[in-house]
Amino acid sequence: MGVIQLLPEELSHKIAAGEVVERPASVVKELVENSLDAQSERIDVTIEEGGQEFIQVSDDGIGIAEDDLERAFMRHATSKIRTVSDLFSIQSLGFRGEALPSIASVSEMTLLTRTRDVDRGYAVSFKDGSAEKHPAGTRPGTTVEVRRLFYNTPARYKFLKSPSSERREIADLMAKFGIAHPHVAFRLTADEREIFHTPGSGDQLDAIAAAYVRNRAQQVLKLEHSAQWGSVTGCVAPPKINKGNRREQVVILNGRLIQAPAIVYAAERAYQGMLPQRRFPFFVLVITVDPETIDVNVHPTKAEVRFQNERQLASEINQAVRQALQEADLSTAMDRSQKTPGQSGAGSSESRQTSFPFSGTSPQPEKLWSPRSWEQVDAILRENSGGQDQIAPKAPLGQQKPDSWPRQDGTADHDGEQAALREHRQSNGATSHGPGDGEDCTPTAASAGQQARDRLLNGRIIGQLYQSYILLETDQGLWILDQHIVHERLLYERFLAAEKQRPTVQQILPVTLEFSTGSAEAVRQHLDTLAALGLELEEFGPSAFLLRGVPQELSRTSGAWEQDILDIAEEVDSDHRWQGKAALTMACRGAVKAGEYLDQRQIHSLLRQLADADDPFHCPHGRPIIVRLDHHELQRRFGRV
Repeated sequence: MGVIQLLPEELSHKIAAGEVVERPASVVKELVENSLDAQSERIDVTIEEGGQEFIQVSDDGIGIAEDDLERAFMRHATSKIRTVSDLFSIQSLGFRGEALPSIASVSEMTLLTRTRDVDRGYAVSFKDGSAEKHPAGTRPGTTVEVRRLFYNTPARYKFLKSPSSERREIADLMAKFGIAHPHVAFRLTADEREIFHTPGSGDQLDAIAAAYVRNRAQQVLKLEHSAQWGSVTGCVAPPKINKGNRREQVVILNGRLIQAPAIVYAAERAYQGMLPQRRFPFFVLVITVDPETIDVNVHPTKAEVRFQNERQLASEINQAVRQALQEADLSTAMDRSQKTPGQSGAGSSESRQTSFPFSGTSPQPEKLWSPRSWEQVDAILRENSGGQDQIAPKAPLGQQKPDSWPRQDGTADHDGEQAALREHRQSNGATSHGPGDGEDCTPTAASAGQQARDRLLNGRIIGQLYQSYILLETDQGLWILDQHIVHERLLYERFLAAEKQRPTVQQILPVTLEFSTGSAEAVRQHLDTLAALGLELEEFGPSAFLLRGVPQELSRTSGAWEQDILDIAEEVDSDHRWQGKAALTMACRGAVKAGEYLDQRQIHSLLRQLADADDPFHCPHGRPIIVRLDHHELQRRFGRV
């Protein structure tokens, strides 16, 4: 007996559905493409529970005639191709004829339609493989309702992501449809809340403003390039507009949203040398070619396309994008939110000089640099001066001698410095003792790690180099520390320590943050998580939020918060180690920057806190915090040894 048999029709439908319908966004894509092919000028999409429970796509297109309703739900039924030669000049978005029967086989579907030349419409309902058709009152166009997606294929249903994640996929897709077809007015409503809508004005910049951040449309550079193979238009963003992923890169081929790695890579190469590592530019590439030079029938969802001359096309796109960037003024202009050097305010270097916290717990200013133990400095200098005990250290310029350092009550503070040093060592688990305890006070009596911490406390602060690096004289030689990553390490450990409890929040004047449609969904999904990190956000429209509170350590930080908040929200979904990455993102934002002036009190505070850090040697990214120029190496360079 033979073992080969024909599959039941119901099973073959579900297998075909598995190729076309992967998730709710796949349903929306297929139905919207049908609406576009129907010459629609307005398309409304409504979803509930991320599209898992309900999807409705309504258009004002030409509709489906009564005689075609039954055939429309048959496999391989289409009105868009008739002969084999038609496959090589496809200009419609859908042509396989599998969308409606595939979706109907894994859901409960209802279709209402009416053509413009009749007064009565029809409704077709599908459930459990059976269909019912009956007259229905409806406006011209087509409305498709899909309920309980994958209810009869539980194996596929259990692989769906959370409703918020599926909602974001649909929002991203609809945003790209709006940009690809600016002459069509799109509207997306999720759980009875409008996510976004495009005006349908025909201007692509209007669609970009509606789908993404409004001021992005004002900053992008227009792209127009003609070639023998066709043309590429659209827009590219200046390098300052970038993201940590490629979600907002849009490639449109003859009106079709496609995935084209070679073209994306060619466009990104045009930004070479302009972007930090792992940052990606925003662009919209609208490519028009002869349909006969491409094959769109290489993937079930029609997302991938094969080009006849892909290498030449990619090369010219790279040149076109590069030329657009070279012809633009990419310098950063000071906007109204930034302050001039003579003004105080958040974000200005003047403000950072006067408001930088001297310690993690107290904002009270401290005196200028002084070591914790002058006796230890004596020992260090005696060791490096060839045993000349008569040489005594000098206090920093403008200060009194160490033995007469005044307390507030007018007495010497010598004993206080000794006690402070002993307390610091005990708190760090050091085994060595300070002078007066009957043991050697030289650095060799302590562990190597403790020696380094002691040098941070007892070295002589020379000052800043390029207002970016701290110069510290120690018994080993010259230590150079990057002020940004020193502070970044301190904030990083502070945020990690506060991981299990809500950090102290500083209320600020509300700052309006605007996100793209899909990004706003990611932020909205994690509002509670962001609040637990000290970032208090309040919804302020479909794609906007008000930032009302930030961790106290970041209260003096200004500038664009959108990208940092979005990075944190995306890390929650993509990485189980998101807490550490969130702490790193906030630490990097709050740390002092290269080019900011620090006085000796501020430098002293940084070094004192660094000596107490869990890891004073590496920044959270793994870069070294301290670079040493040893005393012996210095002598060798000058021919003294």
